Amino acid sequence: LLLAATKGTDSAIGSLSVSVDGQPFTTVVLTQEESDVMTTVDLTKLATTGKHDVVLSFAGSGKVSYNLVSNHHVPWSSVPPEPSGPLAVSVHYDRSSLAVNETVSETVEITNQTAQSKNLVLVDLGIPPGFEVITDDLDLQLSDNKLSKYEVTPRQVVLYVSEIQGGATAKYTYRLRATLPVKASDGGAKVYPYYEPERLSHAPATTLQASL
Repeated sequence: LLLAATKGTDSAIGSLSVSVDGQPFTTVVLTQEESDVMTTVDLTKLATTGKHDVVLSFAGSGKVSYNLVSNHHVPWSSVPPEPSGPLAVSVHYDRSSLAVNETVSETVEITNQTAQSKNLVLVDLGIPPGFEVITDDLDLQLSDNKLSKYEVTPRQVVLYVSEIQGGATAKYTYRLRATLPVKASDGGAKVYPYYEPERLSHAPATTLQASL
């Protein structure tokens, strides 16, 4: 729990006392000379489970302005999973460490988790900094009609899939070349039906490392 009080706000001169659950905690002295100084009172050590009463008492002239800010931590194991969309995406690399100018193969799987066909599916795949996409494999899958279209930007690869049958999985593979010595994340992936962008699903980020 953090208490942020502006010393001397609106020409306030005097003292601001902070108490928690009826017990004095600290007193902030407000002076004209420090009217533009921000001070923070940290109540973290008193932040135990349950309700607490925080009382501010000002003695002096003028008006004091303050902000009361609270923070809390929730373990990942306690965070409910995001609602899953009709499609699922997973990304796998054949290795995570390589040398500069070497290539790594990336395999993308998109699964239709419904019984109905999904038309015009978009897959957004992050590119880790320091890597470039080799498009030969994508061009081949395009000519084989496995893809209807693809786009490559400096930060992402976007795949356009015309249709995925209900319960089916579509698989795509392409290569990345390391151009710099770097340890970088690809930023993850997401998939969604083109006309239902709010129904997207995510894949976690993967870190790749390239060395000289």
